[in-house]
Amino acid sequence: MVVFAAPLVLPMPPGVSAVLGLPLLLFSAQFMLGMRRPWLPGALADRAIRGRDVKAMAERVVPMLLRIERLLHPRLTFLAHGPFARLVGVVAFVLSVIVFLPVPFGNILPSLAIAVLGLGLVERDGLALLIGGAVAGASLALLAWLGHVVFDAGVGLLAFAGAFLA
Repeated sequence: MVVFAAPLVLPMPPGVSAVLGLPLLLFSAQFMLGMRRPWLPGALADRAIRGRDVKAMAERVVPMLLRIERLLHPRLTFLAHGPFARLVGVVAFVLSVIVFLPVPFGNILPSLAIAVLGLGLVERDGLALLIGGAVAGASLALLAWLGHVVFDAGVGLLAFAGAFLA
């Protein structure tokens, strides 16, 4: 999950979130269901990403990941196993749905949460999982607020248009 979420923490061209979001959806759903090995359908498994695109993402993401990884180590390990790990899968799946949607800049915070959660799982770092959960909560709250603002603006615009046309 980290591999597909980490690049989306940085602003990316339109369409990249759909390309990287689909594997995130699949992997997080599998993790949520308790599957031990990741699986991709043949159509996705056979697709290739251009080498120059991988190199460009790696040049931007790897140095950041190396700095972050120095902070991670096993602690509160019970949060990285059993029902807690499945809960991380549920949270990652919900966030992956958001990442997959074409919302401009709406995928940066959810992608950060998924990346932190993924790193916490890999390193068995419960503190990182708690931080990732907090970032997930903040991103869901922010997106809910933005959705409310957009909805209210749309209702206001319709009311204005209705009054103007009446």
